[in-house]
This record gives sequence, C-alpha cells and structure tokens, in this order.
Amino acid sequence: KEAEKKLNALENKIRAKSLYEKGELYYKNNQIKKALECYKESADIGFAPAQYMMGFFIEKGIGVYANLNTAMQWYQLAVNQGNNKASDRLKALREIQTIEKNKREAKDQYDLGNRYYIDGKKKDAFNSYKKAANLGSAAALGQIGKFYANGDVVDEDFSKALDYFYEGYQKGDAESAYMYGRCIEKGWGCEKNIDLAIKYYRYAADRNNIPAMYRLSFVDKIGQREV
Repeated sequence: KEAEKKLNALENKIRAKSLYEKGELYYKNNQIKKALECYKESADIGFAPAQYMMGFFIEKGIGVYANLNTAMQWYQLAVNQGNNKASDRLKALREIQTIEKNKREAKDQYDLGNRYYIDGKKKDAFNSYKKAANLGSAAALGQIGKFYANGDVVDEDFSKALDYFYEGYQKGDAESAYMYGRCIEKGWGCEKNIDLAIKYYRYAADRNNIPAMYRLSFVDKIGQREV
C-alpha cells in the first residue's frame, strides 16, 4: 500500500506538471480560458507554480473577476510549498491591504474630527485629527496646524503650525499649502517672504483652493501686495 501511495503521488505530480505546462502554452497563445482551466486543475492537485498562477490570474482579473482575498488564498497555498514568487506577491498584497485600511480609517477619523469641530468639541476634534494624521491623512495635518496657529486646545505655537502645514503640503494637501503660504506672507513664526508665499498660494490655487486664489488676486507677479 505504501508503494501504491508513492506511485499515485508521483503520477499526480507528473500530471499536475503536465497540466501546468499546457496552461503556460495556452497563456502564451492568449487562450486565457483554456490556460485557466489547466492551471486550476493543476493547482487543485497541489502544484505550487499553478497555485501561484491562479493567484496571479485572480489578482489581475485575467479571465475571472478580480478578488484580492481569493488571490491571496492561492498565493498562500503556493507559499506553503516554498514558492518565492507567491511569497513576494502575498507580501505586496498585504501591504496594499494595510495601506487601504489605513486610508479608510484615516478618512473616518478626519470626518469625525470635522463633526466634533462643528459641534464645538475642539479637544475631541484635535484628537481625531491626530489619529487621522498618524494614519496618513494629509488634510488632518493642516487642521492640526491650525490648532497650533490659533492656540485652540493647545498653546499657540507657530513653529509647530508651520511644521504641520509644510508636512501637509508635502503630502499634497492644498489647504496646508495655503496656510503655509499665509504664514510666510504674514511672517507668522518665520521670516516674511511674499515671493515664497506666492509659490505656495499657486500650488494651492492650482488645486482649486479658493482662499489661495483670493490671496493671489492681491499679490502681483513681483511679490508686492496691495495695501
């Protein structure tokens, strides 16, 4: 019986490899449906390269609906057999999932902060913005900067405000760029520099920030502000 089991295992391995190789040929010839059928049958037998290809097809939506969770399940089966390519893809997808999860949580915290602020609960708003910023929200950085600039909840500190505004700008937040430019124009916590302020106003205005557009209407090309 032991010998029979070994023979059956060998036959399955040979069959699985043969199906995988057929799948590869079909894939190269753009016969996606037939390739998928061969990969699936080979993967079900337990052939790791075919399991990787099943994950790849499902991740990319090749011949099937894309589904990251299902793709990850196939990759994991291949990883369990030491497939390095599957390991790399599984790691990448987990990182993507973490990033997307953080984005959702950051937005939730940012929106919560806005609601708290509207309700006059500024301390709660500040804490929610901090959580959102820690999860990667650029807009939340700008809001935190405003708290420091205005001395709301925290002590007024333009140095910290500038740091938050600049970090928000670096991450693509138009409001942060506008506020950074505003501080530079007025010399709040830094040396006044209207020409430099214009740079940040333009960045924000190009991203449809209305306050930045308004400030630019008062500043000419050589950096002289109308009184």
